[in-house]
Amino acid sequence: MIRAELGKAVSVLPSIGRLRAFRAAARCENICKAASELGRSQSAVSEAIQNMESESGFSLFNRTASGCYPTDAGKVLMARVDGFFAIMETAVAEALRASSLAGATPSTVMQRITWSDMLALRTLHEYGAFPHAARHCDVTVTSLRRSARRLERHLGVCLFENSAQGLKTNACGSKLAGQIILATRELECAEEEMKVQQRTLGGRLLIGQVSAGNFLNSLELDDFSKLHPEVKISVTSGSYDALLSKLRDGQIDLLIGMVGNPAPTPDVIEEVLGEDPYVIAASRNHALVRFERVSREDLASVEWIAPKSRRPIFERIFKGISSPRFNIETQSLVSIFVLLTRAKHLAILLRSELELSRSLGNHLVELNYAVERAPLQMGMSVRREWRPSAVQREFMNFLRGRQGGGSGFNGWRVAA
Repeated sequence: MIRAELGKAVSVLPSIGRLRAFRAAARCENICKAASELGRSQSAVSEAIQNMESESGFSLFNRTASGCYPTDAGKVLMARVDGFFAIMETAVAEALRASSLAGATPSTVMQRITWSDMLALRTLHEYGAFPHAARHCDVTVTSLRRSARRLERHLGVCLFENSAQGLKTNACGSKLAGQIILATRELECAEEEMKVQQRTLGGRLLIGQVSAGNFLNSLELDDFSKLHPEVKISVTSGSYDALLSKLRDGQIDLLIGMVGNPAPTPDVIEEVLGEDPYVIAASRNHALVRFERVSREDLASVEWIAPKSRRPIFERIFKGISSPRFNIETQSLVSIFVLLTRAKHLAILLRSELELSRSLGNHLVELNYAVERAPLQMGMSVRREWRPSAVQREFMNFLRGRQGGGSGFNGWRVAA
């Protein structure tokens, strides 16, 4: 048995040997045939399945004189176990293309790989150095290094390379680690789906939250959590590009917030749920707030907080005229909010960011000037081949439901 979770080791998963025994029995619908296929004794296969049932708390087979047939829970698990082995065997096959082992096949290599081997690669990929990865796994550096090197021997390929920070995964190791995370998540989803059959919507949501618009994202998460308090939500925030990489590796289930439209990679699909327009924000005491109509010349006559990440919008506003004066350039929202409240500066914000400032008690307002820039499109991004669990589907439908009635994604304008 191994305890494994994305980001932190906590979820109990069956050993790979037990998964093979369960898979063979479900496919053959007969313990004797499964044992023959695996080259194991009938009692060993029976014991492996019984241990899985005992540890999961679910009956996986209906046993009769004519054979053993998967229960509803067993069918759910079978689909996810098939997914696990499909991902792993495809990943191993790709790694074996550069292998020095003669005659090695994905199925034979998978029979030798253990959870300890896979966990060593995954944690080193996530944490970047053996000491840090070992602390996370609660094992010694020597033990973790031994498992990592054993995986290299099984595959006949190099998975690591030296760097200034120490040993890290190379391109082959990083790709294989991402597939291990995806495969592991299949088994975690199996447990969640089996619990749904007991009318218990539980499990975990691994959400990536793009920094832009994350105030409104947080409101959605809070409202969903109130409806389903038994669901644990883990949120990872960051830039779109960084979170897209985590999505493709399976470190997060879905990405909410800004979408690329179209998605930048073919293995990701996006669904637009709303828009977040750009506005020019100021203190309610700023001199330009009293103007019924604000011109570009008016904007150029006052001091600005220059936007690092929104410089093209800034430059387009003042194209052909003198640019305004600014001494401060930052993309820190906290700094921008503080400076704006002094009634001296202007700044380009998303409307959701302006709403965040107001919710924190800052008296900021939107100037009467239309920013000529397409609004950011907001929605969710998922892997193309992803099979969402019940709780993941519920969350996606919850977000879609917020689009109804013209209200948009909790305040964002609904996209046409």
